Amino acid sequence: MNPAPDTSEHMAARHARMLARYAELSLELAEDVHASALATEDPDKKARLVIGFQKLGRAMRQSIALEARFVRERAADAAQQAKTAVQRRQDKVRAVVERRIFTELDPADAPAFLADLNERLDEEALYDGFDDEDLDDQIERLSADLGLTGEATHGYTPRSQRPTRPLDGRTPPDLSRAFADILANTPDEEDDAEEDDDEDDHEDDHEDEDDDDDDGEADEDGDSPNDPPPPPLALTFTPAPTPEPEPEPEPPPPPPPPDLPPEPYIPPWERYPNVRYDGGSGY
Repeated sequence: MNPAPDTSEHMAARHARMLARYAELSLELAEDVHASALATEDPDKKARLVIGFQKLGRAMRQSIALEARFVRERAADAAQQAKTAVQRRQDKVRAVVERRIFTELDPADAPAFLADLNERLDEEALYDGFDDEDLDDQIERLSADLGLTGEATHGYTPRSQRPTRPLDGRTPPDLSRAFADILANTPDEEDDAEEDDDEDDHEDDHEDEDDDDDDGEADEDGDSPNDPPPPPLALTFTPAPTPEPEPEPEPPPPPPPPDLPPEPYIPPWERYPNVRYDGGSGY
């Protein structure tokens, strides 16, 4: 029985065909409207045909844009599927070869071989056809490159039970050598510690002699170490001065009086009626 086809692939292909067909129909109809608009002499009919031609052009552009979008999405989906397939193949190969590493080699050397395996997988994944090779052949080839024979010498250590890598980046062999150096240098360090203790004892003896000399000098001056201590100083409490109250602020000055209205204008002939002015008017 043949497996059922991929529904998403068939749906995407059908949508792409429909969009392409709709774009072709829009183009044909736009050509027909264009010819009718050129043939008519009625201005109103020509204007309506022009508006219809613009709408058809917009529908055709949308169909083309959607078709291009579907092509990009299908290409992105295919690239993601290929990346997922490569990662799945890497995980499969790593699971088998890692178990061989931790059952054949010394646990102190296993992390270095595991890092080498991860680098080899990352390098081979950069080339096309990484997952085209047979899985068993790929596992055997990488195992042989790492010097593995497939014969277990001890039990497998699960990942959760393995010691974590130190923060300073040292490998387990480096830690083993450092621990051996510590054990080799332990007697010397004990001797140094004993010498330091002797020096501290000598310093304590000198300090005791200095204290005795100071006591003798105090006795010659007439001061006895048994004299009572001086009385404590009397503490007096001085209350803080009471702050003086702040003076009240001065009231604001009164506002200035309003300006008087201007006097009405009085012509000179009305102001001085008895004065005669020489001129054409006779005043």
